[in-house]
Amino acid sequence: MPKPPAQFGGASAGWGVGGMMCLLCASACITVATALTPSPEPVSHPQTPELDQQFWKVLQSGDYEQISSVEIPIKAAYLEQPRDPVLAAKLGFLHAWRVTERARLKEVGPDITDDLSMAQRYFHAAHRLEPDNPIYHGFYAAYALADATIHDDPKRLTQAGLESRNAIRAWPEFNLFTFAYLTHALPYDDQRNADAVADLDDIIHRCIGDAPPSSASDFAQALDRSTHAPDERQRRACGNTDKVPFNIQGFMLNLGDTLVRQGDLERAQFVYETLQQTAEHAAWPFHAITETRLQNLQVNVGRFQKNPPRGTPYINPTDRAMFHSSIACVGCHQAAEAP
Repeated sequence: MPKPPAQFGGASAGWGVGGMMCLLCASACITVATALTPSPEPVSHPQTPELDQQFWKVLQSGDYEQISSVEIPIKAAYLEQPRDPVLAAKLGFLHAWRVTERARLKEVGPDITDDLSMAQRYFHAAHRLEPDNPIYHGFYAAYALADATIHDDPKRLTQAGLESRNAIRAWPEFNLFTFAYLTHALPYDDQRNADAVADLDDIIHRCIGDAPPSSASDFAQALDRSTHAPDERQRRACGNTDKVPFNIQGFMLNLGDTLVRQGDLERAQFVYETLQQTAEHAAWPFHAITETRLQNLQVNVGRFQKNPPRGTPYINPTDRAMFHSSIACVGCHQAAEAP
């Protein structure tokens, strides 16, 4: 049989060892050229402080319907100055809020996943511009994991997993929670859900320095002290702050929900009772949910173990775990109602 002509890749085309070496060299050149390309320097847009305030005002009001009202001006400023990490991160948070609290929507279409992909894109931009910021790093890795899962991309999933480990090492108290929270998207019997409980326990140990006290009131007082911790990073990750006014309450609600999902009702009850005794519980906009959780411990096992379909609208926070509900973000971030 005659050999195929060279233009169709026959032997005479030279695709032997030499051809493979050329391909390898080309690949290496791409890698080297990419590595040698300097990273962009961050530049702040003059409107960033004002836009940042608008972002926090909308988030802390819990006004989900106003996401677009702040997203559009922030995106316009970002397009003028795409090297602003604060603007990039705020766009990431807005897309993340929209997809995470999709339970508020009357109808949830498959295009809601676009917000997840865009959150990953903007968090990546923020991390690229400010690589030493562990918050940007953690959210980028978390949404990269979710995006790679949706698109069934094993290679990117592996890369995102490695990024998540690096982010956790950079700030364990903060980023352990980020990834433990995401495990609610997995089937309840996945081993990573049990690992999430261990990670949440690790955060508690890092925040209060000891094993949780045996009484709910003592445990609550230990948690409340985190708000006044002398170390700024500990105070920000573990306590209530101006930007996250109910960090402790949201953390404990999620911990209780995670334990219920695992069927550990005795410990879940203790966690909810501790939550009730935290100093800011009465001011928390969602304080009524704690008593409902205590009343429905047994029935919530089945509810929390059954993840709702992605397109399920109007999920009441009393019927589903915090992660799948309309308070998945604002459970920590919404400010107290004005007296």
